[in-house]
Parts: sequence; structure tokens; C-alpha cells
Amino acid sequence: MVKSIVKAALVAAFLLLPVPAQASQHRLLVDVPYFHDANNVVCVGPRGSDFTIVNDDGTNVIVRFTKVKDLRSAFLPAYTKTVQVAAPQPVATGRNYTIEKGLLPDYNYQFLAGFAYGILTVPFKLQLDDGAVSAGATVGGYAGWKIRRTTLLASAGLSTIPIQDINAGTVVTKAGLTGAGGIVIDVGKGFQIGGVVGVDHIGDPTYPYENKFWLSFGMGFGFTR
Repeated sequence: MVKSIVKAALVAAFLLLPVPAQASQHRLLVDVPYFHDANNVVCVGPRGSDFTIVNDDGTNVIVRFTKVKDLRSAFLPAYTKTVQVAAPQPVATGRNYTIEKGLLPDYNYQFLAGFAYGILTVPFKLQLDDGAVSAGATVGGYAGWKIRRTTLLASAGLSTIPIQDINAGTVVTKAGLTGAGGIVIDVGKGFQIGGVVGVDHIGDPTYPYENKFWLSFGMGFGFTR
């Protein structure tokens, strides 16, 4: 029963993993008055507005707003008094705007959702067939969808697989194929909570966990990088 549930969860992680239709979503934390439209007209992005990054060449960033908040009434007179020119008009949705990368620092906006990828590592493998614990390893590259602090991910590829129970002595590793799926939550400052289920294949009939499911979970361990 448990293995059936785990198998269903793994299949769901692969099949239901969202494919990003657009770039990552972000939200402005402050009013940013440095966006240039296609006619080079300067516009302001109101605080709380959502946008996607269409392109980032390291010097300039092209963004497209998906939601634009009303501009605060206090912004216009403050801007005019400080810059000594008429305040720019707010950005509009569905249009591309260009801004110098240095004028849009990371701390002026927050990540909302988007595509995520990297390397997946697990601290140990709890073999669901007999409850034995195997050494952790790098599972391989992963791809997923991240919403704020939570990432739903799937991984498949070449990996190093321990072929001996760590309770029995030394651990020997072999190259093999691993498929895995799971969820990882970034709590902050590198601290993660996660759970991953997977299956290993090395093509060795003497390996007792060939094509059998394992489970890994933990708090504080860096699952992704």
C-alpha cells in the first residue's frame, strides 16, 4: 500500500510538473521610475506591481508587467520636487519596458513564481522495500516550478548510487540512473525542509534495491543548489 502511494506520487511529480509558459514572476517592493517604453518614454512602476523578466543581458533588463497597481498619491509631488521635472506616467500591462540593471536591484522586488533548476542531493535513502538506510548521494540535475519558497521538482539522469547498506560497513558506489520527485521549502539563510522519493537503476542483478523505491527527507539539509 505504501509503495503504491509512493509510486503514484513520483509519477505525479513528473507528469504534473508545470511547464513555464513565461518567465519568472516578480513584484515591485518600491516605486521604480526608470522604465523606458518602446518610444524611450520614461515610466514608473508602482509598488506592488507584478512583472516578468523577458530578457537580461547583464546591462539592461527587459520586463513586461502583468499587473499594475495604482500609483501612490504621495509619489508624484515627491518626485517632481526632487527631480525638478514632471513625474512620469505609470507603466501599462502587456508592453515591454527596458531598465538599466543597476536601477533594478534585487532588494527592490521579490520573487513570486518561476522555473527552477539545479543539482539535487539527498542526505540518505530509506529503502521502502525493507527499511534499510543507504548513504545519501547527488541524485543529479533537477527542474521544477518554484512558488515563493516552495519548489516542486523532478530529477532524472546519471548519478552515483551506493550499493551497500551503510549499517553493514563500507559503502561502494556505482554509476547508474536515478529518477526522483519531491518538494523542497526554503525557510531562509540556506535552511531547507524537503522530501524526495526516487528509484535507482544500475543494471546489476546483485544490487538488492534495483528499480525499488526509496524515500529521503530532512530539515536543515541543502537539497538543492
